Amino acid sequence: MDLPIAAGLANLLRDILSIDEDDAILGRMEMIDLLVLTELLAGRPGLPKRFSKEIVGQVDGWFEQADAKSQVFLEWIRGQEGFSKADEVLGSLGMAPAGNGKSGAEKCRQTGYLATLRAIVMWQRAHGIPVADVQRRWKVKDVAEVEESWRDDRLFMLAGMSRIFELRCFYYHLKEECGADDERIHRVKRQLQRMASMARQLMALIGWCSPLGPLFLRLRRSAIVQQRIAGEATMQESLRTMECTCAAN
Repeated sequence: MDLPIAAGLANLLRDILSIDEDDAILGRMEMIDLLVLTELLAGRPGLPKRFSKEIVGQVDGWFEQADAKSQVFLEWIRGQEGFSKADEVLGSLGMAPAGNGKSGAEKCRQTGYLATLRAIVMWQRAHGIPVADVQRRWKVKDVAEVEESWRDDRLFMLAGMSRIFELRCFYYHLKEECGADDERIHRVKRQLQRMASMARQLMALIGWCSPLGPLFLRLRRSAIVQQRIAGEATMQESLRTMECTCAAN
């Protein structure tokens, strides 16, 4: 992970720890939050898409119906023009686009919505939604053409994220700058460990981007509980069998 990106993520975490004494925001973060953060931090969009007013309704509507909930989106990005706080999260990340006042805030809102849309597309692909369905639902093109390089870049970023969540400097910040007691330090430690684990699980999920991706992730979890590891060869063979069956149909 590039240093500016790593520094931006670390700064956002410090800001969250400073403003949220109960650590509720970190406690509610899910895997899709990490995807939203990778899209906000990425130097270039993996999936080209121009902003439109329609996107706001699409993204808002998806989160109203979906089981996955993004705290980054709900806390900062969501909102009509003038009511979003996307400039706050992008400012913490050091990724705010150029612009002052209302124009700058609106650019941040548009950037946030586009990043969230890309995160949703990646989330759906990771859960086996066919490319054609994703393209039709979100009115995007060339997903299959850009997916491999886009996915590889985000996997690299997620690997870096998992390491950042394990940095001990956050505990120094809690103690010296926030006056946190031992109970809070331990609570934050557990939450950051959970987020590091989520990053690794998300990498496994995105790495497949196939209908069998969630199944393989559940197999891995079951194998860990039972101290057995499902073989990569078995997964590859299952994927080839499924692809052959689909091709035959």
